[in-house]
Formats: sequence, structure tokens, C-alpha cells
Amino acid sequence: MKSFDHYREMANQGVEEVFGTEIPPEESLWKNIGILVDPQEHKFQKFTAFLRIAKGIIPDSVQEKYRESLYDTSKLPFNFDEFSYEGLIGMGGENYVFLFESREKDIPSFVFKADYRDSCDADDLLRVAKERKGEYEWMKEQFSEMPDLIPEEHFLVTENPKKDRCGIVASVQKFMGRDIKDFLSTPLEDIREMCGRNKELKSDIKKFASVNMKMYEEGNIIDLLGKKNVVFAKNEEEKEKLVFLDPHVTLSGDSDKTDPHIFEIAKERLARLIHIAEEI
Repeated sequence: MKSFDHYREMANQGVEEVFGTEIPPEESLWKNIGILVDPQEHKFQKFTAFLRIAKGIIPDSVQEKYRESLYDTSKLPFNFDEFSYEGLIGMGGENYVFLFESREKDIPSFVFKADYRDSCDADDLLRVAKERKGEYEWMKEQFSEMPDLIPEEHFLVTENPKKDRCGIVASVQKFMGRDIKDFLSTPLEDIREMCGRNKELKSDIKKFASVNMKMYEEGNIIDLLGKKNVVFAKNEEEKEKLVFLDPHVTLSGDSDKTDPHIFEIAKERLARLIHIAEEI
């Protein structure tokens, strides 16, 4: 049985995920209600669905005070003369993500991904940073035939932007734009249409599925659970391209070594990926 501290931490994460950003929820009221009443949904998803419904009721002034209580943006390693701070734009399985938008046309915008785990032990932080970088480089190697799939990412040890916390491992990555679409949530017909216009995209999806299947056969499932982790973004020619934004986590292909609920979802996502690759 999981500890009370675990559930408290998950509850805090859910509140921060929903109320820690000014961005309105993408999900409609009815979709969130559907999640609440769906017996197949995970408890955490039900909890965040309830919070997203509440977000539309709680006054903006209260939400703003909550955000101010969470973060000290002066701790973030950016020059605010060159970048405007756009706030928290998302939370993944391991990171919460801040956006810094460039004030200059010739300078790209960046996301700052801060690890949830913090530590006052510098050696521990350096060890984790080394592990994260190693995971990233290993994943890049797995997808070496697709050099543009995984964006360049730089890792660092820095102060935690959360107030009253110790140091963290973080990374900086080029912002891929606001017009990105979650790959696995995109209807098959829309994907077919995109691939009809863009043969390179079709080839990349098939390659991506092939590597995922190969890794599964070797005992690993790539983490495709995060929303907008694998996405369609636009290249310089305004054509869709496949991008893997946060390629750091793999799950064991052994169901006894992974949370059963997460394992089933991971298998479903893999099956969806393989189906897409076969049907385009």
C-alpha cells in the first residue's frame, strides 16, 4: 500500500499542474465530467479533471496569489532583458516546464524543464544530471536514423524556482512553438492527410514505430504516456514534422516490474502507434 506522503505529493502535483499556470484547460467541461465518471480512468486523472472544472469557478485573483506563492522567477537562469517569462506551460512525468519567449526575432525561445526532485546535496544533483544526460544520449542513439526527432537539450544543476526548496536538475530546450499537436491523440484520417502532403513525415512515423517495437522486443517500452510528449510541430517550410520532446523514460516490458495501470496504458499507446504506422 502506498504511503500517505505519496498521495499528498500526488495531490500537490495535481493542484500545481492545474492552478500553477495561467493557461486555460484544453479539455472542455463535458470532457472533464466524462473523465470523472469513467471507471477506467486513473484516480489522479479524475482528481485533475475535478480541479480543471474548479479552475473555471475560482477567481483569477486567488489563482494568481497561489502562483506567486509557488515560484521565485529570479532564480531562473535567464536574462530577462532578452526573454519574457511566460510562466508554467506544462507538467510531465518528471518535469514542470516554463516558457521564456525571445524578445528578438533572431534568438529562439526556450523552455526550461525543472525536475520535480530537489536536493541540498550537490553530489546527488550532479549524479542525477549525469544520469539524465546519459538517458538522453542513449535515446538519441536509438533514433540515430531520425536526427531531427529529438531536439537538442542541455542539462544543468541550478536553484529550484520553487520557493523554499533546494537545488534541482534542469534542462533547456528550444521551444517548438504553440501550434503543436499531440501525435497519438490526432485522428488517423488527419494523420493520413498530413502524410499525403508530406512523404518524409510518413517515413518518420514508420521509423518511429519500428524503433519502439524493437525496444519492446528487447524488454523496454518507451514512455509515450505524457500529453504532447510526441507531437506534430512545424518546420521552417511550415510542414508537419514528428518531434519527441521528452525522451528520457522507458518502462520495463515486464508487467511485474511496472505499475499495472501504467503498464496497460503504455501497451495501449504502443498498439496505437503500431496501428497508425500500418494504416498510413
